[in-house]
This record gives sequence, C-alpha cells and structure tokens, in this order.
Amino acid sequence: MKKKTKIPNAEERIMKAAVKIFHRKGVFGARMQEIADEAGIAKSMLHYHYDTKEKLFEAVFEHTVIQIFPKVNAILASDLPLFDKIRRFVDRYTEILIEHHYSAAFVLAELSYNSEKAVEMMVTNSGWNPVIIAEQIKDEIKNGRIISTDPRILVLNMFALTVFPFVGIAMHLKRFKMTQKEYFTFLRERKTIISETIINSIRK
Repeated sequence: MKKKTKIPNAEERIMKAAVKIFHRKGVFGARMQEIADEAGIAKSMLHYHYDTKEKLFEAVFEHTVIQIFPKVNAILASDLPLFDKIRRFVDRYTEILIEHHYSAAFVLAELSYNSEKAVEMMVTNSGWNPVIIAEQIKDEIKNGRIISTDPRILVLNMFALTVFPFVGIAMHLKRFKMTQKEYFTFLRERKTIISETIINSIRK
C-alpha cells in the first residue's frame, strides 16, 4: 500500500481554506475540490483528513463558533456593571465580527435550516449561559436602577442590533454605496450609538 505523503501544516491550510469557502458559499454551495484548490493540496489529501464534506463542515462550524461566541459570552458573564457590560459587549462583538465578517451570515444560515447538529454544536461550544445576565437585569430592576423589562428582550436587542449589519454585507455596501473599508469604519462609529440606544431604552 502506498504511503500517504505528509504536507506541512495541511490541517491549518485545510481549515483556513474551508472557513473561507464555507463562509461565503454555505454548506450546499461549497465543493470539496474548491476547498482543496484553495488549500493548495490534492483532493485525495483533503479526503484523507476529512472523508466527507459533512465532517469538514462540522469542523468549520465548530471552529467558527469557538472563534466568536466564548469571547463575548465571557463579557456577559463578567462582574461588570450592567451599562458597562452593554458597552463592552457591543464594542467587542462588533470588532470580532469585523475580523470574521462572513461568519455571522454563515452561522445564522446554518441555524435557520434547523439543523439539530448545528444547534447542538452551538450550545456545546458557544459557552452561552443567559442565566447570569438575566439575574443581573432582574437585580437592576428590583433595585430601581432600570425600568421593568424582559431580560430576554434586552439580550436579544444587544445581539440583534450588533449582528444585523454583518448579514448580507454585499447588499449593504451596494445600498449605501460604500467600500468595505468605509463600511467597517461606519460600523465602528456606530458602536456608541447602539450602546447608548439600548441603555437609554432601560434607563430610569
């Protein structure tokens, strides 16, 4: 039997290429040959590491979730005062999404297919635990520092207002007639507006 030739950093090259292709084309649009070409390896070598597209997709989805969500969830679970936490969350989440700007649409698309596997990986790897911030919001209400509000609505607003501009970036660039660089500068300027809009909606 012919021995497989090892390629330096093959796993890293495959993951980098797969992330790029899957993020832009999704699980149905991505092709193993295209990923192999992007990684600069033979398709047989790609199949040596990941024998099916589904297994490679799962690795990419897990990699993407780990790159993004534990970092922002650590902020939500921190001991920061609520208003500072909102500001830190919006700032950090925006910067992460700028760095990985195709990831938001990719994750949302896969979750929208109601893939049990995607949901399971999201729950397992995201580190998301809404209990801590929900209890903090309830304490703020009880102590009269913010108006009565459903914690779920507040948390969803934090995520939604931050992530939406990264869903369908090409459409937004065309709509606003901006380059990608101009758009990301605009989103960085928008961070304060998001934070203060959310804070002012609950401030007493």
